[in-house]
Amino acid sequence: MLSDIASDKACPDTLLDKVKAYHVAGVALLLSLVGICLIGYWYVCPYNIFKFTAPIKVLDKQIRQGDWFVYEMAYCKAAAYSELQADVQLLFIDHVVQYTPVVFEPLETGCHTIKVFTQAPELPPGPIRLSVVRTYHPNPVRWITYENISDPFELIAKNK
Repeated sequence: MLSDIASDKACPDTLLDKVKAYHVAGVALLLSLVGICLIGYWYVCPYNIFKFTAPIKVLDKQIRQGDWFVYEMAYCKAAAYSELQADVQLLFIDHVVQYTPVVFEPLETGCHTIKVFTQAPELPPGPIRLSVVRTYHPNPVRWITYENISDPFELIAKNK
């Protein structure tokens, strides 16, 4: 039985078997090439998903620590990406940066100005800026980040 496996009868080496092996190798090579081209296209393809059309505008110039406040965001979002949601993170910047948890925020397509409510951080009183960072993930290999920073506003102590 072991001698049958080692013999030429158990592993025939015909021309048809060689042609099948070349076809399999050719298909595998073609699929690999298509995959590499697709990934390369995803990396270099320009995406115009979103655009801030004006700086972030904090409506109140003085905000107490921990209070809720409103900021205004003007943007344009392309209709081709209507189903694409962004990861949104707010950064409060003074001499330190405080990050907020990432949230998912869908926006309407087209150009709009919206008002967003958020809570002021517990940072030391003084001038502070708000940065809105939106990150889109349009394909499996690419992340596109858009950032907009407000003018300075005053963060005041809770007890004032």
